[in-house]
Amino acid sequence: MLGAVTAVLIAAAPVRDCSMPDEPTVAVLNVELARLPVDLVRLLSNALRNAFVDSHCFRVQDEGQMREILETQKFNGGDSCDESCAVQTGRFLQVRYLAVAQVFGDSEHAIVMARITDVETGTSVRSARINVPSTSGDVLATAMEKVAAQLVFSTTEQKPLYSAPSYVALVTAGLGLAGAAVAGGLAWSSYNSAHTAGQSGDAAGYSSASDAFHSRGRIADISLGIGIVAGAAGLWLMKSEPAP
Repeated sequence: MLGAVTAVLIAAAPVRDCSMPDEPTVAVLNVELARLPVDLVRLLSNALRNAFVDSHCFRVQDEGQMREILETQKFNGGDSCDESCAVQTGRFLQVRYLAVAQVFGDSEHAIVMARITDVETGTSVRSARINVPSTSGDVLATAMEKVAAQLVFSTTEQKPLYSAPSYVALVTAGLGLAGAAVAGGLAWSSYNSAHTAGQSGDAAGYSSASDAFHSRGRIADISLGIGIVAGAAGLWLMKSEPAP
């Protein structure tokens, strides 16, 4: 019984991660290069953009739409986009966050840097930097994905998925179901004892075991009821909470 009810509760629980309808929007600008071949811009920009998309934590603005908006506004952020530039660009694009990355390289090494700016507050939420012992396109693309992961999860992991009452309700449900299982097992043991005493003609033993069976059965019923009600309350609280 415990396993079946627990399985039902787990199956009914909503899957909550950061890929929710109200996930924040982010625009990912093309990567800025210094002392590296310009044909790497497309590769590294796609790697950065795809990493944000694959995280399912943001709604990433379409590259074509972003370019069209900036062209319509006749906006040119220059070769390097600082904080004020990021805020202005983000407001043009009507996004919550703006991601900017830069790659500086020489013949053997490269430095990959990126930051994400909160357009509403005008502050840099998080920055990341990786030293890369190669200027190979594939190696730099992998480094770009790692940098994006640092940006993405550092801005989303700090929020708990659910509030304390939700967890308390689910813990209570687990304890209730566990209590029901224990009491049910003891009740079954008392039933067998009563059955054995009845067959042997032991009236006193039968009466005692029968009383224990009914008492433990009531405890099992109450514990099961508590578990079901607490589990239902926990699931309702989770569904009613806003997405993180």
